[in-house]
Amino acid sequence: MRKTDTKERIIATALKQFASEGFAAASIRKMAKEVGIRESAFYNHFSSKDEILNEIFRRYGAKGKIARLLSDELLEQIDKPKKFLTLFTEKLFAAWEHESEKLFFNLLMKEASTGRENSFTLFDEINEMESVWRFVFEQMIKFKTIKKYEPETLANEFSAPLFFFRIKYFATDDERARKKIKKEIAKHIDFFTEAITR
Repeated sequence: MRKTDTKERIIATALKQFASEGFAAASIRKMAKEVGIRESAFYNHFSSKDEILNEIFRRYGAKGKIARLLSDELLEQIDKPKKFLTLFTEKLFAAWEHESEKLFFNLLMKEASTGRENSFTLFDEINEMESVWRFVFEQMIKFKTIKKYEPETLANEFSAPLFFFRIKYFATDDERARKKIKKEIAKHIDFFTEAITR
């Protein structure tokens, strides 16, 4: 097995363990066993749990990951508020659907209650979301497709329910419940669009 393969497996295993048990309860011994290496061999790849955690934050907490979803094709729809909000929200949920993103979000939620200082936090995740939505509403105001209003307030008013829907959606595997949540998201977009369009 190549060293890089082992390192990737350690990171994937650590992410699962940190997300389910929390950083403090996670065990290098258990990680090594799950990866299929001796505990002593583990230290050939990482010197500590903190080093693995920092690597996870570096990878999954990369700045701009939400902004990168704003493709040129999507931005061409910015003059059609309802269509844009629907498409972008769908893209966000598709990105959040990835197993590693779900685990990373769980890790951020767990870490938020520890008071430990990390290189990336739930607060950073929320701030990035708000800044992207602020940019979106600034552009809509610029193109005069929505009423002129403070972009920051619009970003907060639109993204706060999305944060709630994200938690609600991924808290269940029941497909009927998820369909209902998607309908609630569509209603949120309808309501919001009606309130802000000229």
